[in-house]
Amino acid sequence: MPIPVIVWWVGSAIGGALVGAAITYFWDSIREWASRMLDYILNGINQAVEVTSQAIVSLIKNGDSIFKLIKVYVMDRNRNVRVESRRENINKNDVPEDILAQLDAQMNDQLDLYKYDT
Repeated sequence: MPIPVIVWWVGSAIGGALVGAAITYFWDSIREWASRMLDYILNGINQAVEVTSQAIVSLIKNGDSIFKLIKVYVMDRNRNVRVESRRENINKNDVPEDILAQLDAQMNDQLDLYKYDT
């Protein structure tokens, strides 16, 4: 025999009242716990925050090979600075002729093409 709808309503009302009473009784403890957890989360985020400089992009020719070098300076909240860099080989056919002429003229020197904010 199915349980009548009125029994569900009364049971839900009693259950809701019990949950509400428990929350009211433990409200100070719940608020203290939530505040403590929020502090842990915010401290974790603050330790992970880093600031980056402008990215410096250079084309470098070394013998017959050409590569792109990207450097970014990174500082953390403790003011420790490190350099993040990435080097990619470039196909000689992908380099514009005027840039290739500059690279040939400077051979093993770096050529800063542009700087842009990250």
